[in-house]
Amino acid sequence: MSIRSFAARAILCSLFCFAQGAALVAAAPASEPAPAKGGSYKAPAQVAGVDTMPRLGMQTYNSNDAQRFQALTESGAGLARTELSWALVEPTHTSPPTYSWARYDAIFARFAAANVAPLVLMLDCPAWACVRNNGPLYDNQYAAATQFLAAAAARYGHAPYNVHYWELWNEPDAAGGPGNQWGWGMHPADYARMLSSVYPAVHSVDPSAVLMPGGIAYDFWFSQGGPFNPDFLPGLLQAGAAQYMDALAFHYYRNNAHGWTTIGLKTAEMRTIMARYGAGSLPMICTEAGLTSLAQYGSSEAIQARYVVQLNAQAAASGVHSLAWYTDMDYVTSQVGDVHASSGLVRLDYSRKPSHSA
Repeated sequence: MSIRSFAARAILCSLFCFAQGAALVAAAPASEPAPAKGGSYKAPAQVAGVDTMPRLGMQTYNSNDAQRFQALTESGAGLARTELSWALVEPTHTSPPTYSWARYDAIFARFAAANVAPLVLMLDCPAWACVRNNGPLYDNQYAAATQFLAAAAARYGHAPYNVHYWELWNEPDAAGGPGNQWGWGMHPADYARMLSSVYPAVHSVDPSAVLMPGGIAYDFWFSQGGPFNPDFLPGLLQAGAAQYMDALAFHYYRNNAHGWTTIGLKTAEMRTIMARYGAGSLPMICTEAGLTSLAQYGSSEAIQARYVVQLNAQAAASGVHSLAWYTDMDYVTSQVGDVHASSGLVRLDYSRKPSHSA
């Protein structure tokens, strides 16, 4: 990413972006439920972990690919969003639990050796624990999820790994299947229940942990033909979840159906909702944002390079603490219309796009 050259330009650009984006507030969905009486956000006792979180990062997948990993480290990104599959580590339910950590031991050791902090996205719920791999949990498996995440934090929250940043399930406001009951999207209170169990368990083994919900899409809603529930965020906060997270993670793609033209506009609207539930001061982390470089989608490598700088400056001006670009490298896809496949800062042949050093 444009980390080294970005910093100086961001300072100048952020002054303009702040006036243009961060102060603008859009209207929240009309269907938002009323705040719960008597429930208010209490700031977590631990905030130092958020303060030391690298501000600029990148989504990456195969850290075993030496050329890809070199491109990541050369970008200057201090944060790498990567995945941890619960289903791979604990495919079978046993008592006591049996975990297979070897795959992730190697991955996290490699990040630590390169002085890159992992932002670990826990996903892929095993079939014995969840309705679907993206949730929700079966009613009798909250303890198992808590035990797993506490074990992961205990194993990786110290040298030689030093993993402290955790994100739970990707875009939990998504729903699908019969009656939209697959995924967490229609179950914000259950997601809050999960956070209330996991949060103290993780912090008991790693006081420096930063725990956040999976990046909330808050975009491309049911009414727009998308899979996301606009009431998930207010429902989550109404259920008291803010006191069980150290930051709120969200995603921003300006091509999505709602049409926020800057990350500042989206951040402002989300903060308005957070403030209604007393959580307006909760740090915000953007764990996915990016732009294709393909002409067929109205872009180019030059446009993408400029956008890297603009996006990070606008995010900083809007009070977004950290941002992870999606994704580090282009990938091959058979999915028609997958704009993300060409959003990498590195081409398929490992050559760098202008955005890698913009």
